Amino acid sequence: MIGAFRARLVAPVVLAAVLSLVIAAAAHAADDADELLARKFSPILMLRAQENPPCDSNEEQYHPTLVDVVFDNPSVTLVRTRPDGHEQITRAPSGADVAAAGSRAYLNLPGNPVEPGCGYARDFAALNQAGRAPAVTYARIIRPQGGEGLVLQYWFFYWFNQFNDLHEADWEGMQIVFQADSAREALSVGPAEIGLFQHAGGEKAGWHDEKVKKKGTHPVVHPGAGSHATFYESTIFLENGENGSGLGCDNTTEELRELRPRPQLIPTHPARDGPYGWATYRGMWGEQEEGFNTGPHGPITKTQWLRPFDKMGEMRQSSAQLPGGALLGPAVTTAFCSTVAEASRAVDLATDDRSGAIALGLLGFLIVAVPAGLTRWRPVAPIPLRRPRAFGQLLIASFRLYARHSVTLALLGLSSFLIIGVFAGLAWLLTQVIGDSHVVEAVGETGVHLPLSGSAVAIGSTVASAVASVAIITFVRELERGRTLGPVATYRALLPHFWRALAAGVLAQVLLSLFVITIVRIPIAIRDLVDWQVFEEELTLLAITMIGIPIAIWKLVDWWFVQQEVVFEDRTVHESFRCSSQLVRGHWWRALRVVVFLWLIGVIAGPVLGFALVFTTIPPWAINFFGSLVFALLLPYLVLARTLLYLDLAARKEQSPSVHVAAEVVG
Repeated sequence: MIGAFRARLVAPVVLAAVLSLVIAAAAHAADDADELLARKFSPILMLRAQENPPCDSNEEQYHPTLVDVVFDNPSVTLVRTRPDGHEQITRAPSGADVAAAGSRAYLNLPGNPVEPGCGYARDFAALNQAGRAPAVTYARIIRPQGGEGLVLQYWFFYWFNQFNDLHEADWEGMQIVFQADSAREALSVGPAEIGLFQHAGGEKAGWHDEKVKKKGTHPVVHPGAGSHATFYESTIFLENGENGSGLGCDNTTEELRELRPRPQLIPTHPARDGPYGWATYRGMWGEQEEGFNTGPHGPITKTQWLRPFDKMGEMRQSSAQLPGGALLGPAVTTAFCSTVAEASRAVDLATDDRSGAIALGLLGFLIVAVPAGLTRWRPVAPIPLRRPRAFGQLLIASFRLYARHSVTLALLGLSSFLIIGVFAGLAWLLTQVIGDSHVVEAVGETGVHLPLSGSAVAIGSTVASAVASVAIITFVRELERGRTLGPVATYRALLPHFWRALAAGVLAQVLLSLFVITIVRIPIAIRDLVDWQVFEEELTLLAITMIGIPIAIWKLVDWWFVQQEVVFEDRTVHESFRCSSQLVRGHWWRALRVVVFLWLIGVIAGPVLGFALVFTTIPPWAINFFGSLVFALLLPYLVLARTLLYLDLAARKEQSPSVHVAAEVVG
C-alpha cells in the first residue's frame, strides 16, 4: 500500500525530470542547428587590398570586427546629450554601460571624424596588431511569426566610415532567406534569396542568380572601400540616393584580399542585462556631429531587425555600375562621383570650420568675377579673324562665328563619333580573335582593369578629338582666305597636312599625360622609400602641387597651338612645338586665362547638363552618351576660341612695337 503510494508520488517527478531533459536536449539541438547554419553560410568578404597601409583611403583600411574594440577602451567615452550641452557618462564604457545608456547617448572615439587624417586608420591598425580586432560577423536568426520563413542575418561592425559621409563606426550587413520553419529545416532545403545592405537601402537576388558568387555554401560579397556598403561584384557602383542608396560612388575594384570573418551567433532578442545587452543600445555608435557626420545607430533601429521581409521588399533588383567612360570628353557619371566627393568635403569643411568654407566660397566667386570685370566684351567683330582681341571679345566672337556656320561646324564636331566607331569596330574584331583581354589603366594610385574594347574606345576618343580639331582649324584657315567650305570639302582641304597636324596634337596630349604621371609617381616613390607615416600625405600633396602642376600648366600653354602652326604655317611636327612656344612667349598669362576658361567649359559642360539624368532611371551608359554628344557639339566652339587666340597672338607678333602698343586692348 505504502509502496504504491510512493510510486504515485515519484512518477510525476520522474516524468517532469524526463520532460525537462527532453526539452533541454531539443533546445540544445536547436542551438546546435543555429550555430551550424550560421557557420555554413557565413560570408566571404572581398576587401580592397591595402598596398599602402594604413593611410591610403582609396583602399579598405578597416574590416568588420567585435564591438569589444570600443568597450573597456580608455580612449573611448560614453556621452549623453542634454538640452544644455553634453554630459560624459563614463570613460572606457563596458557593454553593460552602453546597454543602459539610452537613445540620447553616443560613443566618442578618439579623433575628429570631419578631419580624420590617418588617425582612425592607425588606431584600428594598432588594435588589430594587438589582437583586439579579429575579423568577426554577428549572426542572428529570425523566425517571423506567420510562417513566412526564416532569415539568417550577418551584421558587420566597422571602426570608421571613410566615405563621403565621414563618421565614427559603421554598421552594414546582409541577410539570407530560407523557406523553412527551423534552422534544421533550413540546413536541409538551402537558401531561397539573399539581400545585401547598402547604406539605407539594399539589393536582393535569388540564391542561384548568376550575380551571386559562392565558394561552396559561402556567399562571396564585396564591401565598398571605406563606405562598407555590400555588393555582389567587383566594380564601381553609381549611387544616386534612390531607395535608400548612398550618394556617390562605391568602389569594390581590384586588387582584392579575401577575408572570412568568424560568425558569432547572437540571440534573436537579446536581453538588456545579458551578455549581448549592447545589441539593445539605441544610441549612436560614434561621435555626434552635424548632418551626415554623426555616428550611426545600431542594428536594433533598422527595419530589418524585426521586419526582415519588409526590408527584402524594399530592396532593388540591381545596382547601377559606373561605365568605363564617355566616348568623348569627360564622363558625366565619373564627374558625378568626383563632384559628390568634393561637395562632401566642402560640407565637412563647413561643419568643422565655417570661416574656412566662407573663405573658399569667396575665392571661387573672385576667380569667376574678377576676370569677367577686367576685360572688354564689346565691340565684337568676328571678321577679320586675324586681329587682337580682349578676353571677352574673343569669347563672344567665337560664339558668333559658331552661330554663323553652325551646321558645318556641328557636323565637324559630330564626325568624331565616326572615328570612335572605327576604333570600336577594330577592337571588336580583335576580341573575336584573341578574346576580350584586359589592360590596366592608371587611375590615381590605383589600377582599374579595362577590357580591350574599352581601351580602344579611349584611344579612339583621343584620336577623334584631334582629327575633329584639325578639321575645324582647317575650316577657319579657309575662312580667313575667303572660302566657306562644307564638311566634306573641309576634310578634303586638310589632307595635305592631316598626318602632321594629327601627330602634333596627339603627341602633345601624350607627352603631357606622361609628364603628369611621372611627376605624380616621383613623390609617391619618395614617400614609399622614406616611409614617413606622419608626413606622407603632406609630402605627396606638396610635391605634386608645388612642383608638378605649375610645370604641367606651363607646358600645356606652350604647346596649345601646335595644330594651328601645322595648319596655318605648314610646319613640321618638331617645328610646331618650337613655334607654338615662341608665339606664347611674352603673352603667356594672357593665353593662360583663355586656356583655363576653355578647359573649365570643356570639363563641366557635359557633366553639368547631364547631372540631372543621374537621378533618373536612365542607364549610366546612356547618360555618358548624352555627355559625349554635348562635348562633340561643344568641341567646335572650344577649337574656334583657341584658334582665334592663336590669330590674336599672331597679329600681335606681326605688329611693330609702336603699332603693338597702340593696338593693345584691355584684358
